[in-house]
Amino acid sequence: MTITQIERRQSISYADFAREYLRPYRPVVITDALQHWNALKRWSPAFFKQQYGSKNIEIDGKQYLMGDFVDLVEKSSPEKPAPYFRNQILEDLFPELLQDISPLPKYLFPNWFRGPMYPTAGSKVELYIGGAGGAFPIIHYDSNFTHAFLFQIYGQKEYILYSYAQKHLMYPLPGARRHHSMVNSIEHPDLARFPLIAQAAPIKLYLNPGEMLFVPGGWWHTARMISHSISVSVNSANASNWLNVTKEVCNKAKVRSKLLVGPVGAYMLGIGLLHSIEDRLRAH
Repeated sequence: MTITQIERRQSISYADFAREYLRPYRPVVITDALQHWNALKRWSPAFFKQQYGSKNIEIDGKQYLMGDFVDLVEKSSPEKPAPYFRNQILEDLFPELLQDISPLPKYLFPNWFRGPMYPTAGSKVELYIGGAGGAFPIIHYDSNFTHAFLFQIYGQKEYILYSYAQKHLMYPLPGARRHHSMVNSIEHPDLARFPLIAQAAPIKLYLNPGEMLFVPGGWWHTARMISHSISVSVNSANASNWLNVTKEVCNKAKVRSKLLVGPVGAYMLGIGLLHSIEDRLRAH
């Protein structure tokens, strides 16, 4: 099935979400997923400057005070974009703000990354703050073939997605970082180096405050800020994508040593079996 645009849904049940989008690996925007979040009323660049202006943060190896960074965000433009504060673990930097995005939407669950058997930062909330004209630096799909849930809190973002079926056009890096594309730019790719990218069919959409974008595992994507933007994301894994997660983890293990593939694969499949049993018991 070829997808040419991403549907926008409202008040969708979990059962419908799982049947129509989660299991078939189809992206969707749910427009009312975050209406209960206090973050929609509180968070803005000015809020972070007022509350955390003296806090030290690091962006691409460079140190900033949050207040100085917000000043750059406010002046940001496509010609001179501000640095992009991205993939920051919210509970490590601003644990008190977790209450502003609670509870997380039901669509994220069950999330097998949450728990002692698969300890990972991948299940934690990541924070992104950027200015108009800024962009995510790479085309990628999320590590370990996880599903990505992207939540827009302030401002507007444009997302560009490519289905996993177009992997042969995306020039993935070799080895453990094969979920990153070598293509340098969406708007102005180097076609001498990456000629196949011209054949790829992107799907573009705008994400507005209060909206959630579901990006299925393996879907290549990147983003740019249309305006000053604040968003958060969470990665998820469950029965819908666990076999692909297992394959990705085993491929990473293989890069280190072929001897690791068997034990790692067995462990991952064992985790999946246990969680599947737990999910069935909860359902009854």
